[in-house]
Amino acid sequence: MAGAKDHMKIYLMKKGYIFGTGKGFVRHGVRREFAEYNIGQLLEMATKGEIAARWEDDKLTIDMSAIRYVKVLGRGNVSVPIRLVLHEKAKISAKAREKIESAGGEIIIKRGSQTEALPS
Repeated sequence: MAGAKDHMKIYLMKKGYIFGTGKGFVRHGVRREFAEYNIGQLLEMATKGEIAARWEDDKLTIDMSAIRYVKVLGRGNVSVPIRLVLHEKAKISAKAREKIESAGGEIIIKRGSQTEALPS
């Protein structure tokens, strides 16, 4: 039990060797898990019909505003212009944003009942 009062104290407290049973550590607050999608994966799922997508004004519109906590990442190729509709709590990486805009697409953020285009 050497070091039980200094450098080993936290480890021994977690394991329950000091002060009875181990208590561990508690994460306070809400932990949100984000569903992660690559932009190439979204385009592939839309063309196969696995997610709802439609053509509007020569752009493939993918509406993901129903999924609150989603993260769009930049892996994959974007060959067609995409209009991506996201919830306000969704996240999008800079690489994904760059690929969508370079293909002639746009990103729309849906806030409550309002929708607004993301500034370039």
